Amino acid sequence: MLLRRFPCSLAMLMAVVFPAACGKLQTVTPTDRPNAAVEEGICRFEAWAEDPASLPVAFVYDGQEYAGLAGLEPISKEIRKTPAGKTLTARFRLDENLEVRAEALLNGEFGEMEYTVWFENHGTGPSRVLKDIRSAAITFSGTDPEVRGCLGDHGHLYSDYDLALRDTVVRFASGGGRATHGHFPYFDLVYGDGGTLMALGWAGTWWAEFSGEESQVRWTAGNCIGFESVLLPGEKIRTALVVQLPYKGRDRDEASNLWREWFLKYNMPKADA
Repeated sequence: MLLRRFPCSLAMLMAVVFPAACGKLQTVTPTDRPNAAVEEGICRFEAWAEDPASLPVAFVYDGQEYAGLAGLEPISKEIRKTPAGKTLTARFRLDENLEVRAEALLNGEFGEMEYTVWFENHGTGPSRVLKDIRSAAITFSGTDPEVRGCLGDHGHLYSDYDLALRDTVVRFASGGGRATHGHFPYFDLVYGDGGTLMALGWAGTWWAEFSGEESQVRWTAGNCIGFESVLLPGEKIRTALVVQLPYKGRDRDEASNLWREWFLKYNMPKADA
């Protein structure tokens, strides 16, 4: 999927077009942080809601490559309002045994979006081989792309990095089964006059790759390194949770503070449960 910062209604790859009025669909008062790109986040979610097959995942099933969920048989789609925004649940049939379920969420205060995709065998026999699952496969458009963040809590001791992504490939991976050893699955991707804060919600092995050019960068990521299997009846697996929080400007501290405010309010466990 191709994401452009402005205007959000431009056509994207996979024939997704953002609704013209998507910036007016928030259900809560947006944060007053000036660098929050709330309307952009709402636009991205509304594109998924309009066409759930456009969710930016990829995988190989029975030897066939799938980019998004296009070509799968739609079963159902449900959109619900929440106190903070909206949720999307969409189900697809891949073949006579395998069903794909996409779950997405919008936080209308911060413009944060997230999604997870499930593969489940509802049939009576084993599925065909499922492999090369990419939780995210997204192209962002903007000049001078770079990726910022810190390394993991084992060996690298939280070392800071800021890497230009022009005509290069940068890869991170955690292969030992502890998600924050070596590298953290949190990234600050900067491009053009803003960026997107991103995270993979996963407690095991994962990988992420950034391949950049002069004015765009491709982000691909996945979990369960080396997964290649069939699913037996009743078995299911999922992608990592993919979180995206777009923002304006290229100031690293301001971007970090936006993430912290969202995280503390909507993710941090509270003493009163």
